[in-house]
Amino acid sequence: MKVPTIADLRYKGCQTVDTTGEELVTVAQEVLGAVVKERRGKPKPKPCIIVDSREQAPLRFSDEVTTEVVGLQTGDYSLRGATELVAIERKALPDLAQCCGRDRERYWEQMTRLAEYRHKFLVIEGLEERIWAKAYMSEISPKAVLATLRAVQVDFGVCVIHAENARDAAARVEWILTRIAKRKEAGRYVEQPP
Repeated sequence: MKVPTIADLRYKGCQTVDTTGEELVTVAQEVLGAVVKERRGKPKPKPCIIVDSREQAPLRFSDEVTTEVVGLQTGDYSLRGATELVAIERKALPDLAQCCGRDRERYWEQMTRLAEYRHKFLVIEGLEERIWAKAYMSEISPKAVLATLRAVQVDFGVCVIHAENARDAAARVEWILTRIAKRKEAGRYVEQPP
């Protein structure tokens, strides 16, 4: 451990005249303790999840994040300060089946917009087994629904995540957005030239 000099301590705002090693260490410990206490005293801001204003039944997140309802151009969820970086589209199984049928053109337009983001996700409320069990009201076959999901992954580079239910979907969306918030805070995202 490097023992600070008198000049170091004066720079930190300490008033000391005695230069004995023991007292110098005591003063340094006090300064260090004050700095640590100051840093710990400031609560870290919670990540803010942006919820699209058109989302009819928004996911419920933990107290570890805050939420704000805003009209998003793409997706249902994003992150304050990173809306240009991340977009998450959420689909329940009935909506997904509909997107594979009569709403396919609109769905493809959504996926085209989603593909423009660095981080893009499609969170499905329903495990793959439920798709195979045709746990939705539609004439669309499970094979067609799953083929559409694979095409979204390959054609648009969208990460498809299956969640068991809305609570599981909320946990997954929260984890993704919290992770991106931490990376952004740590300076791990650099603006990419156009």
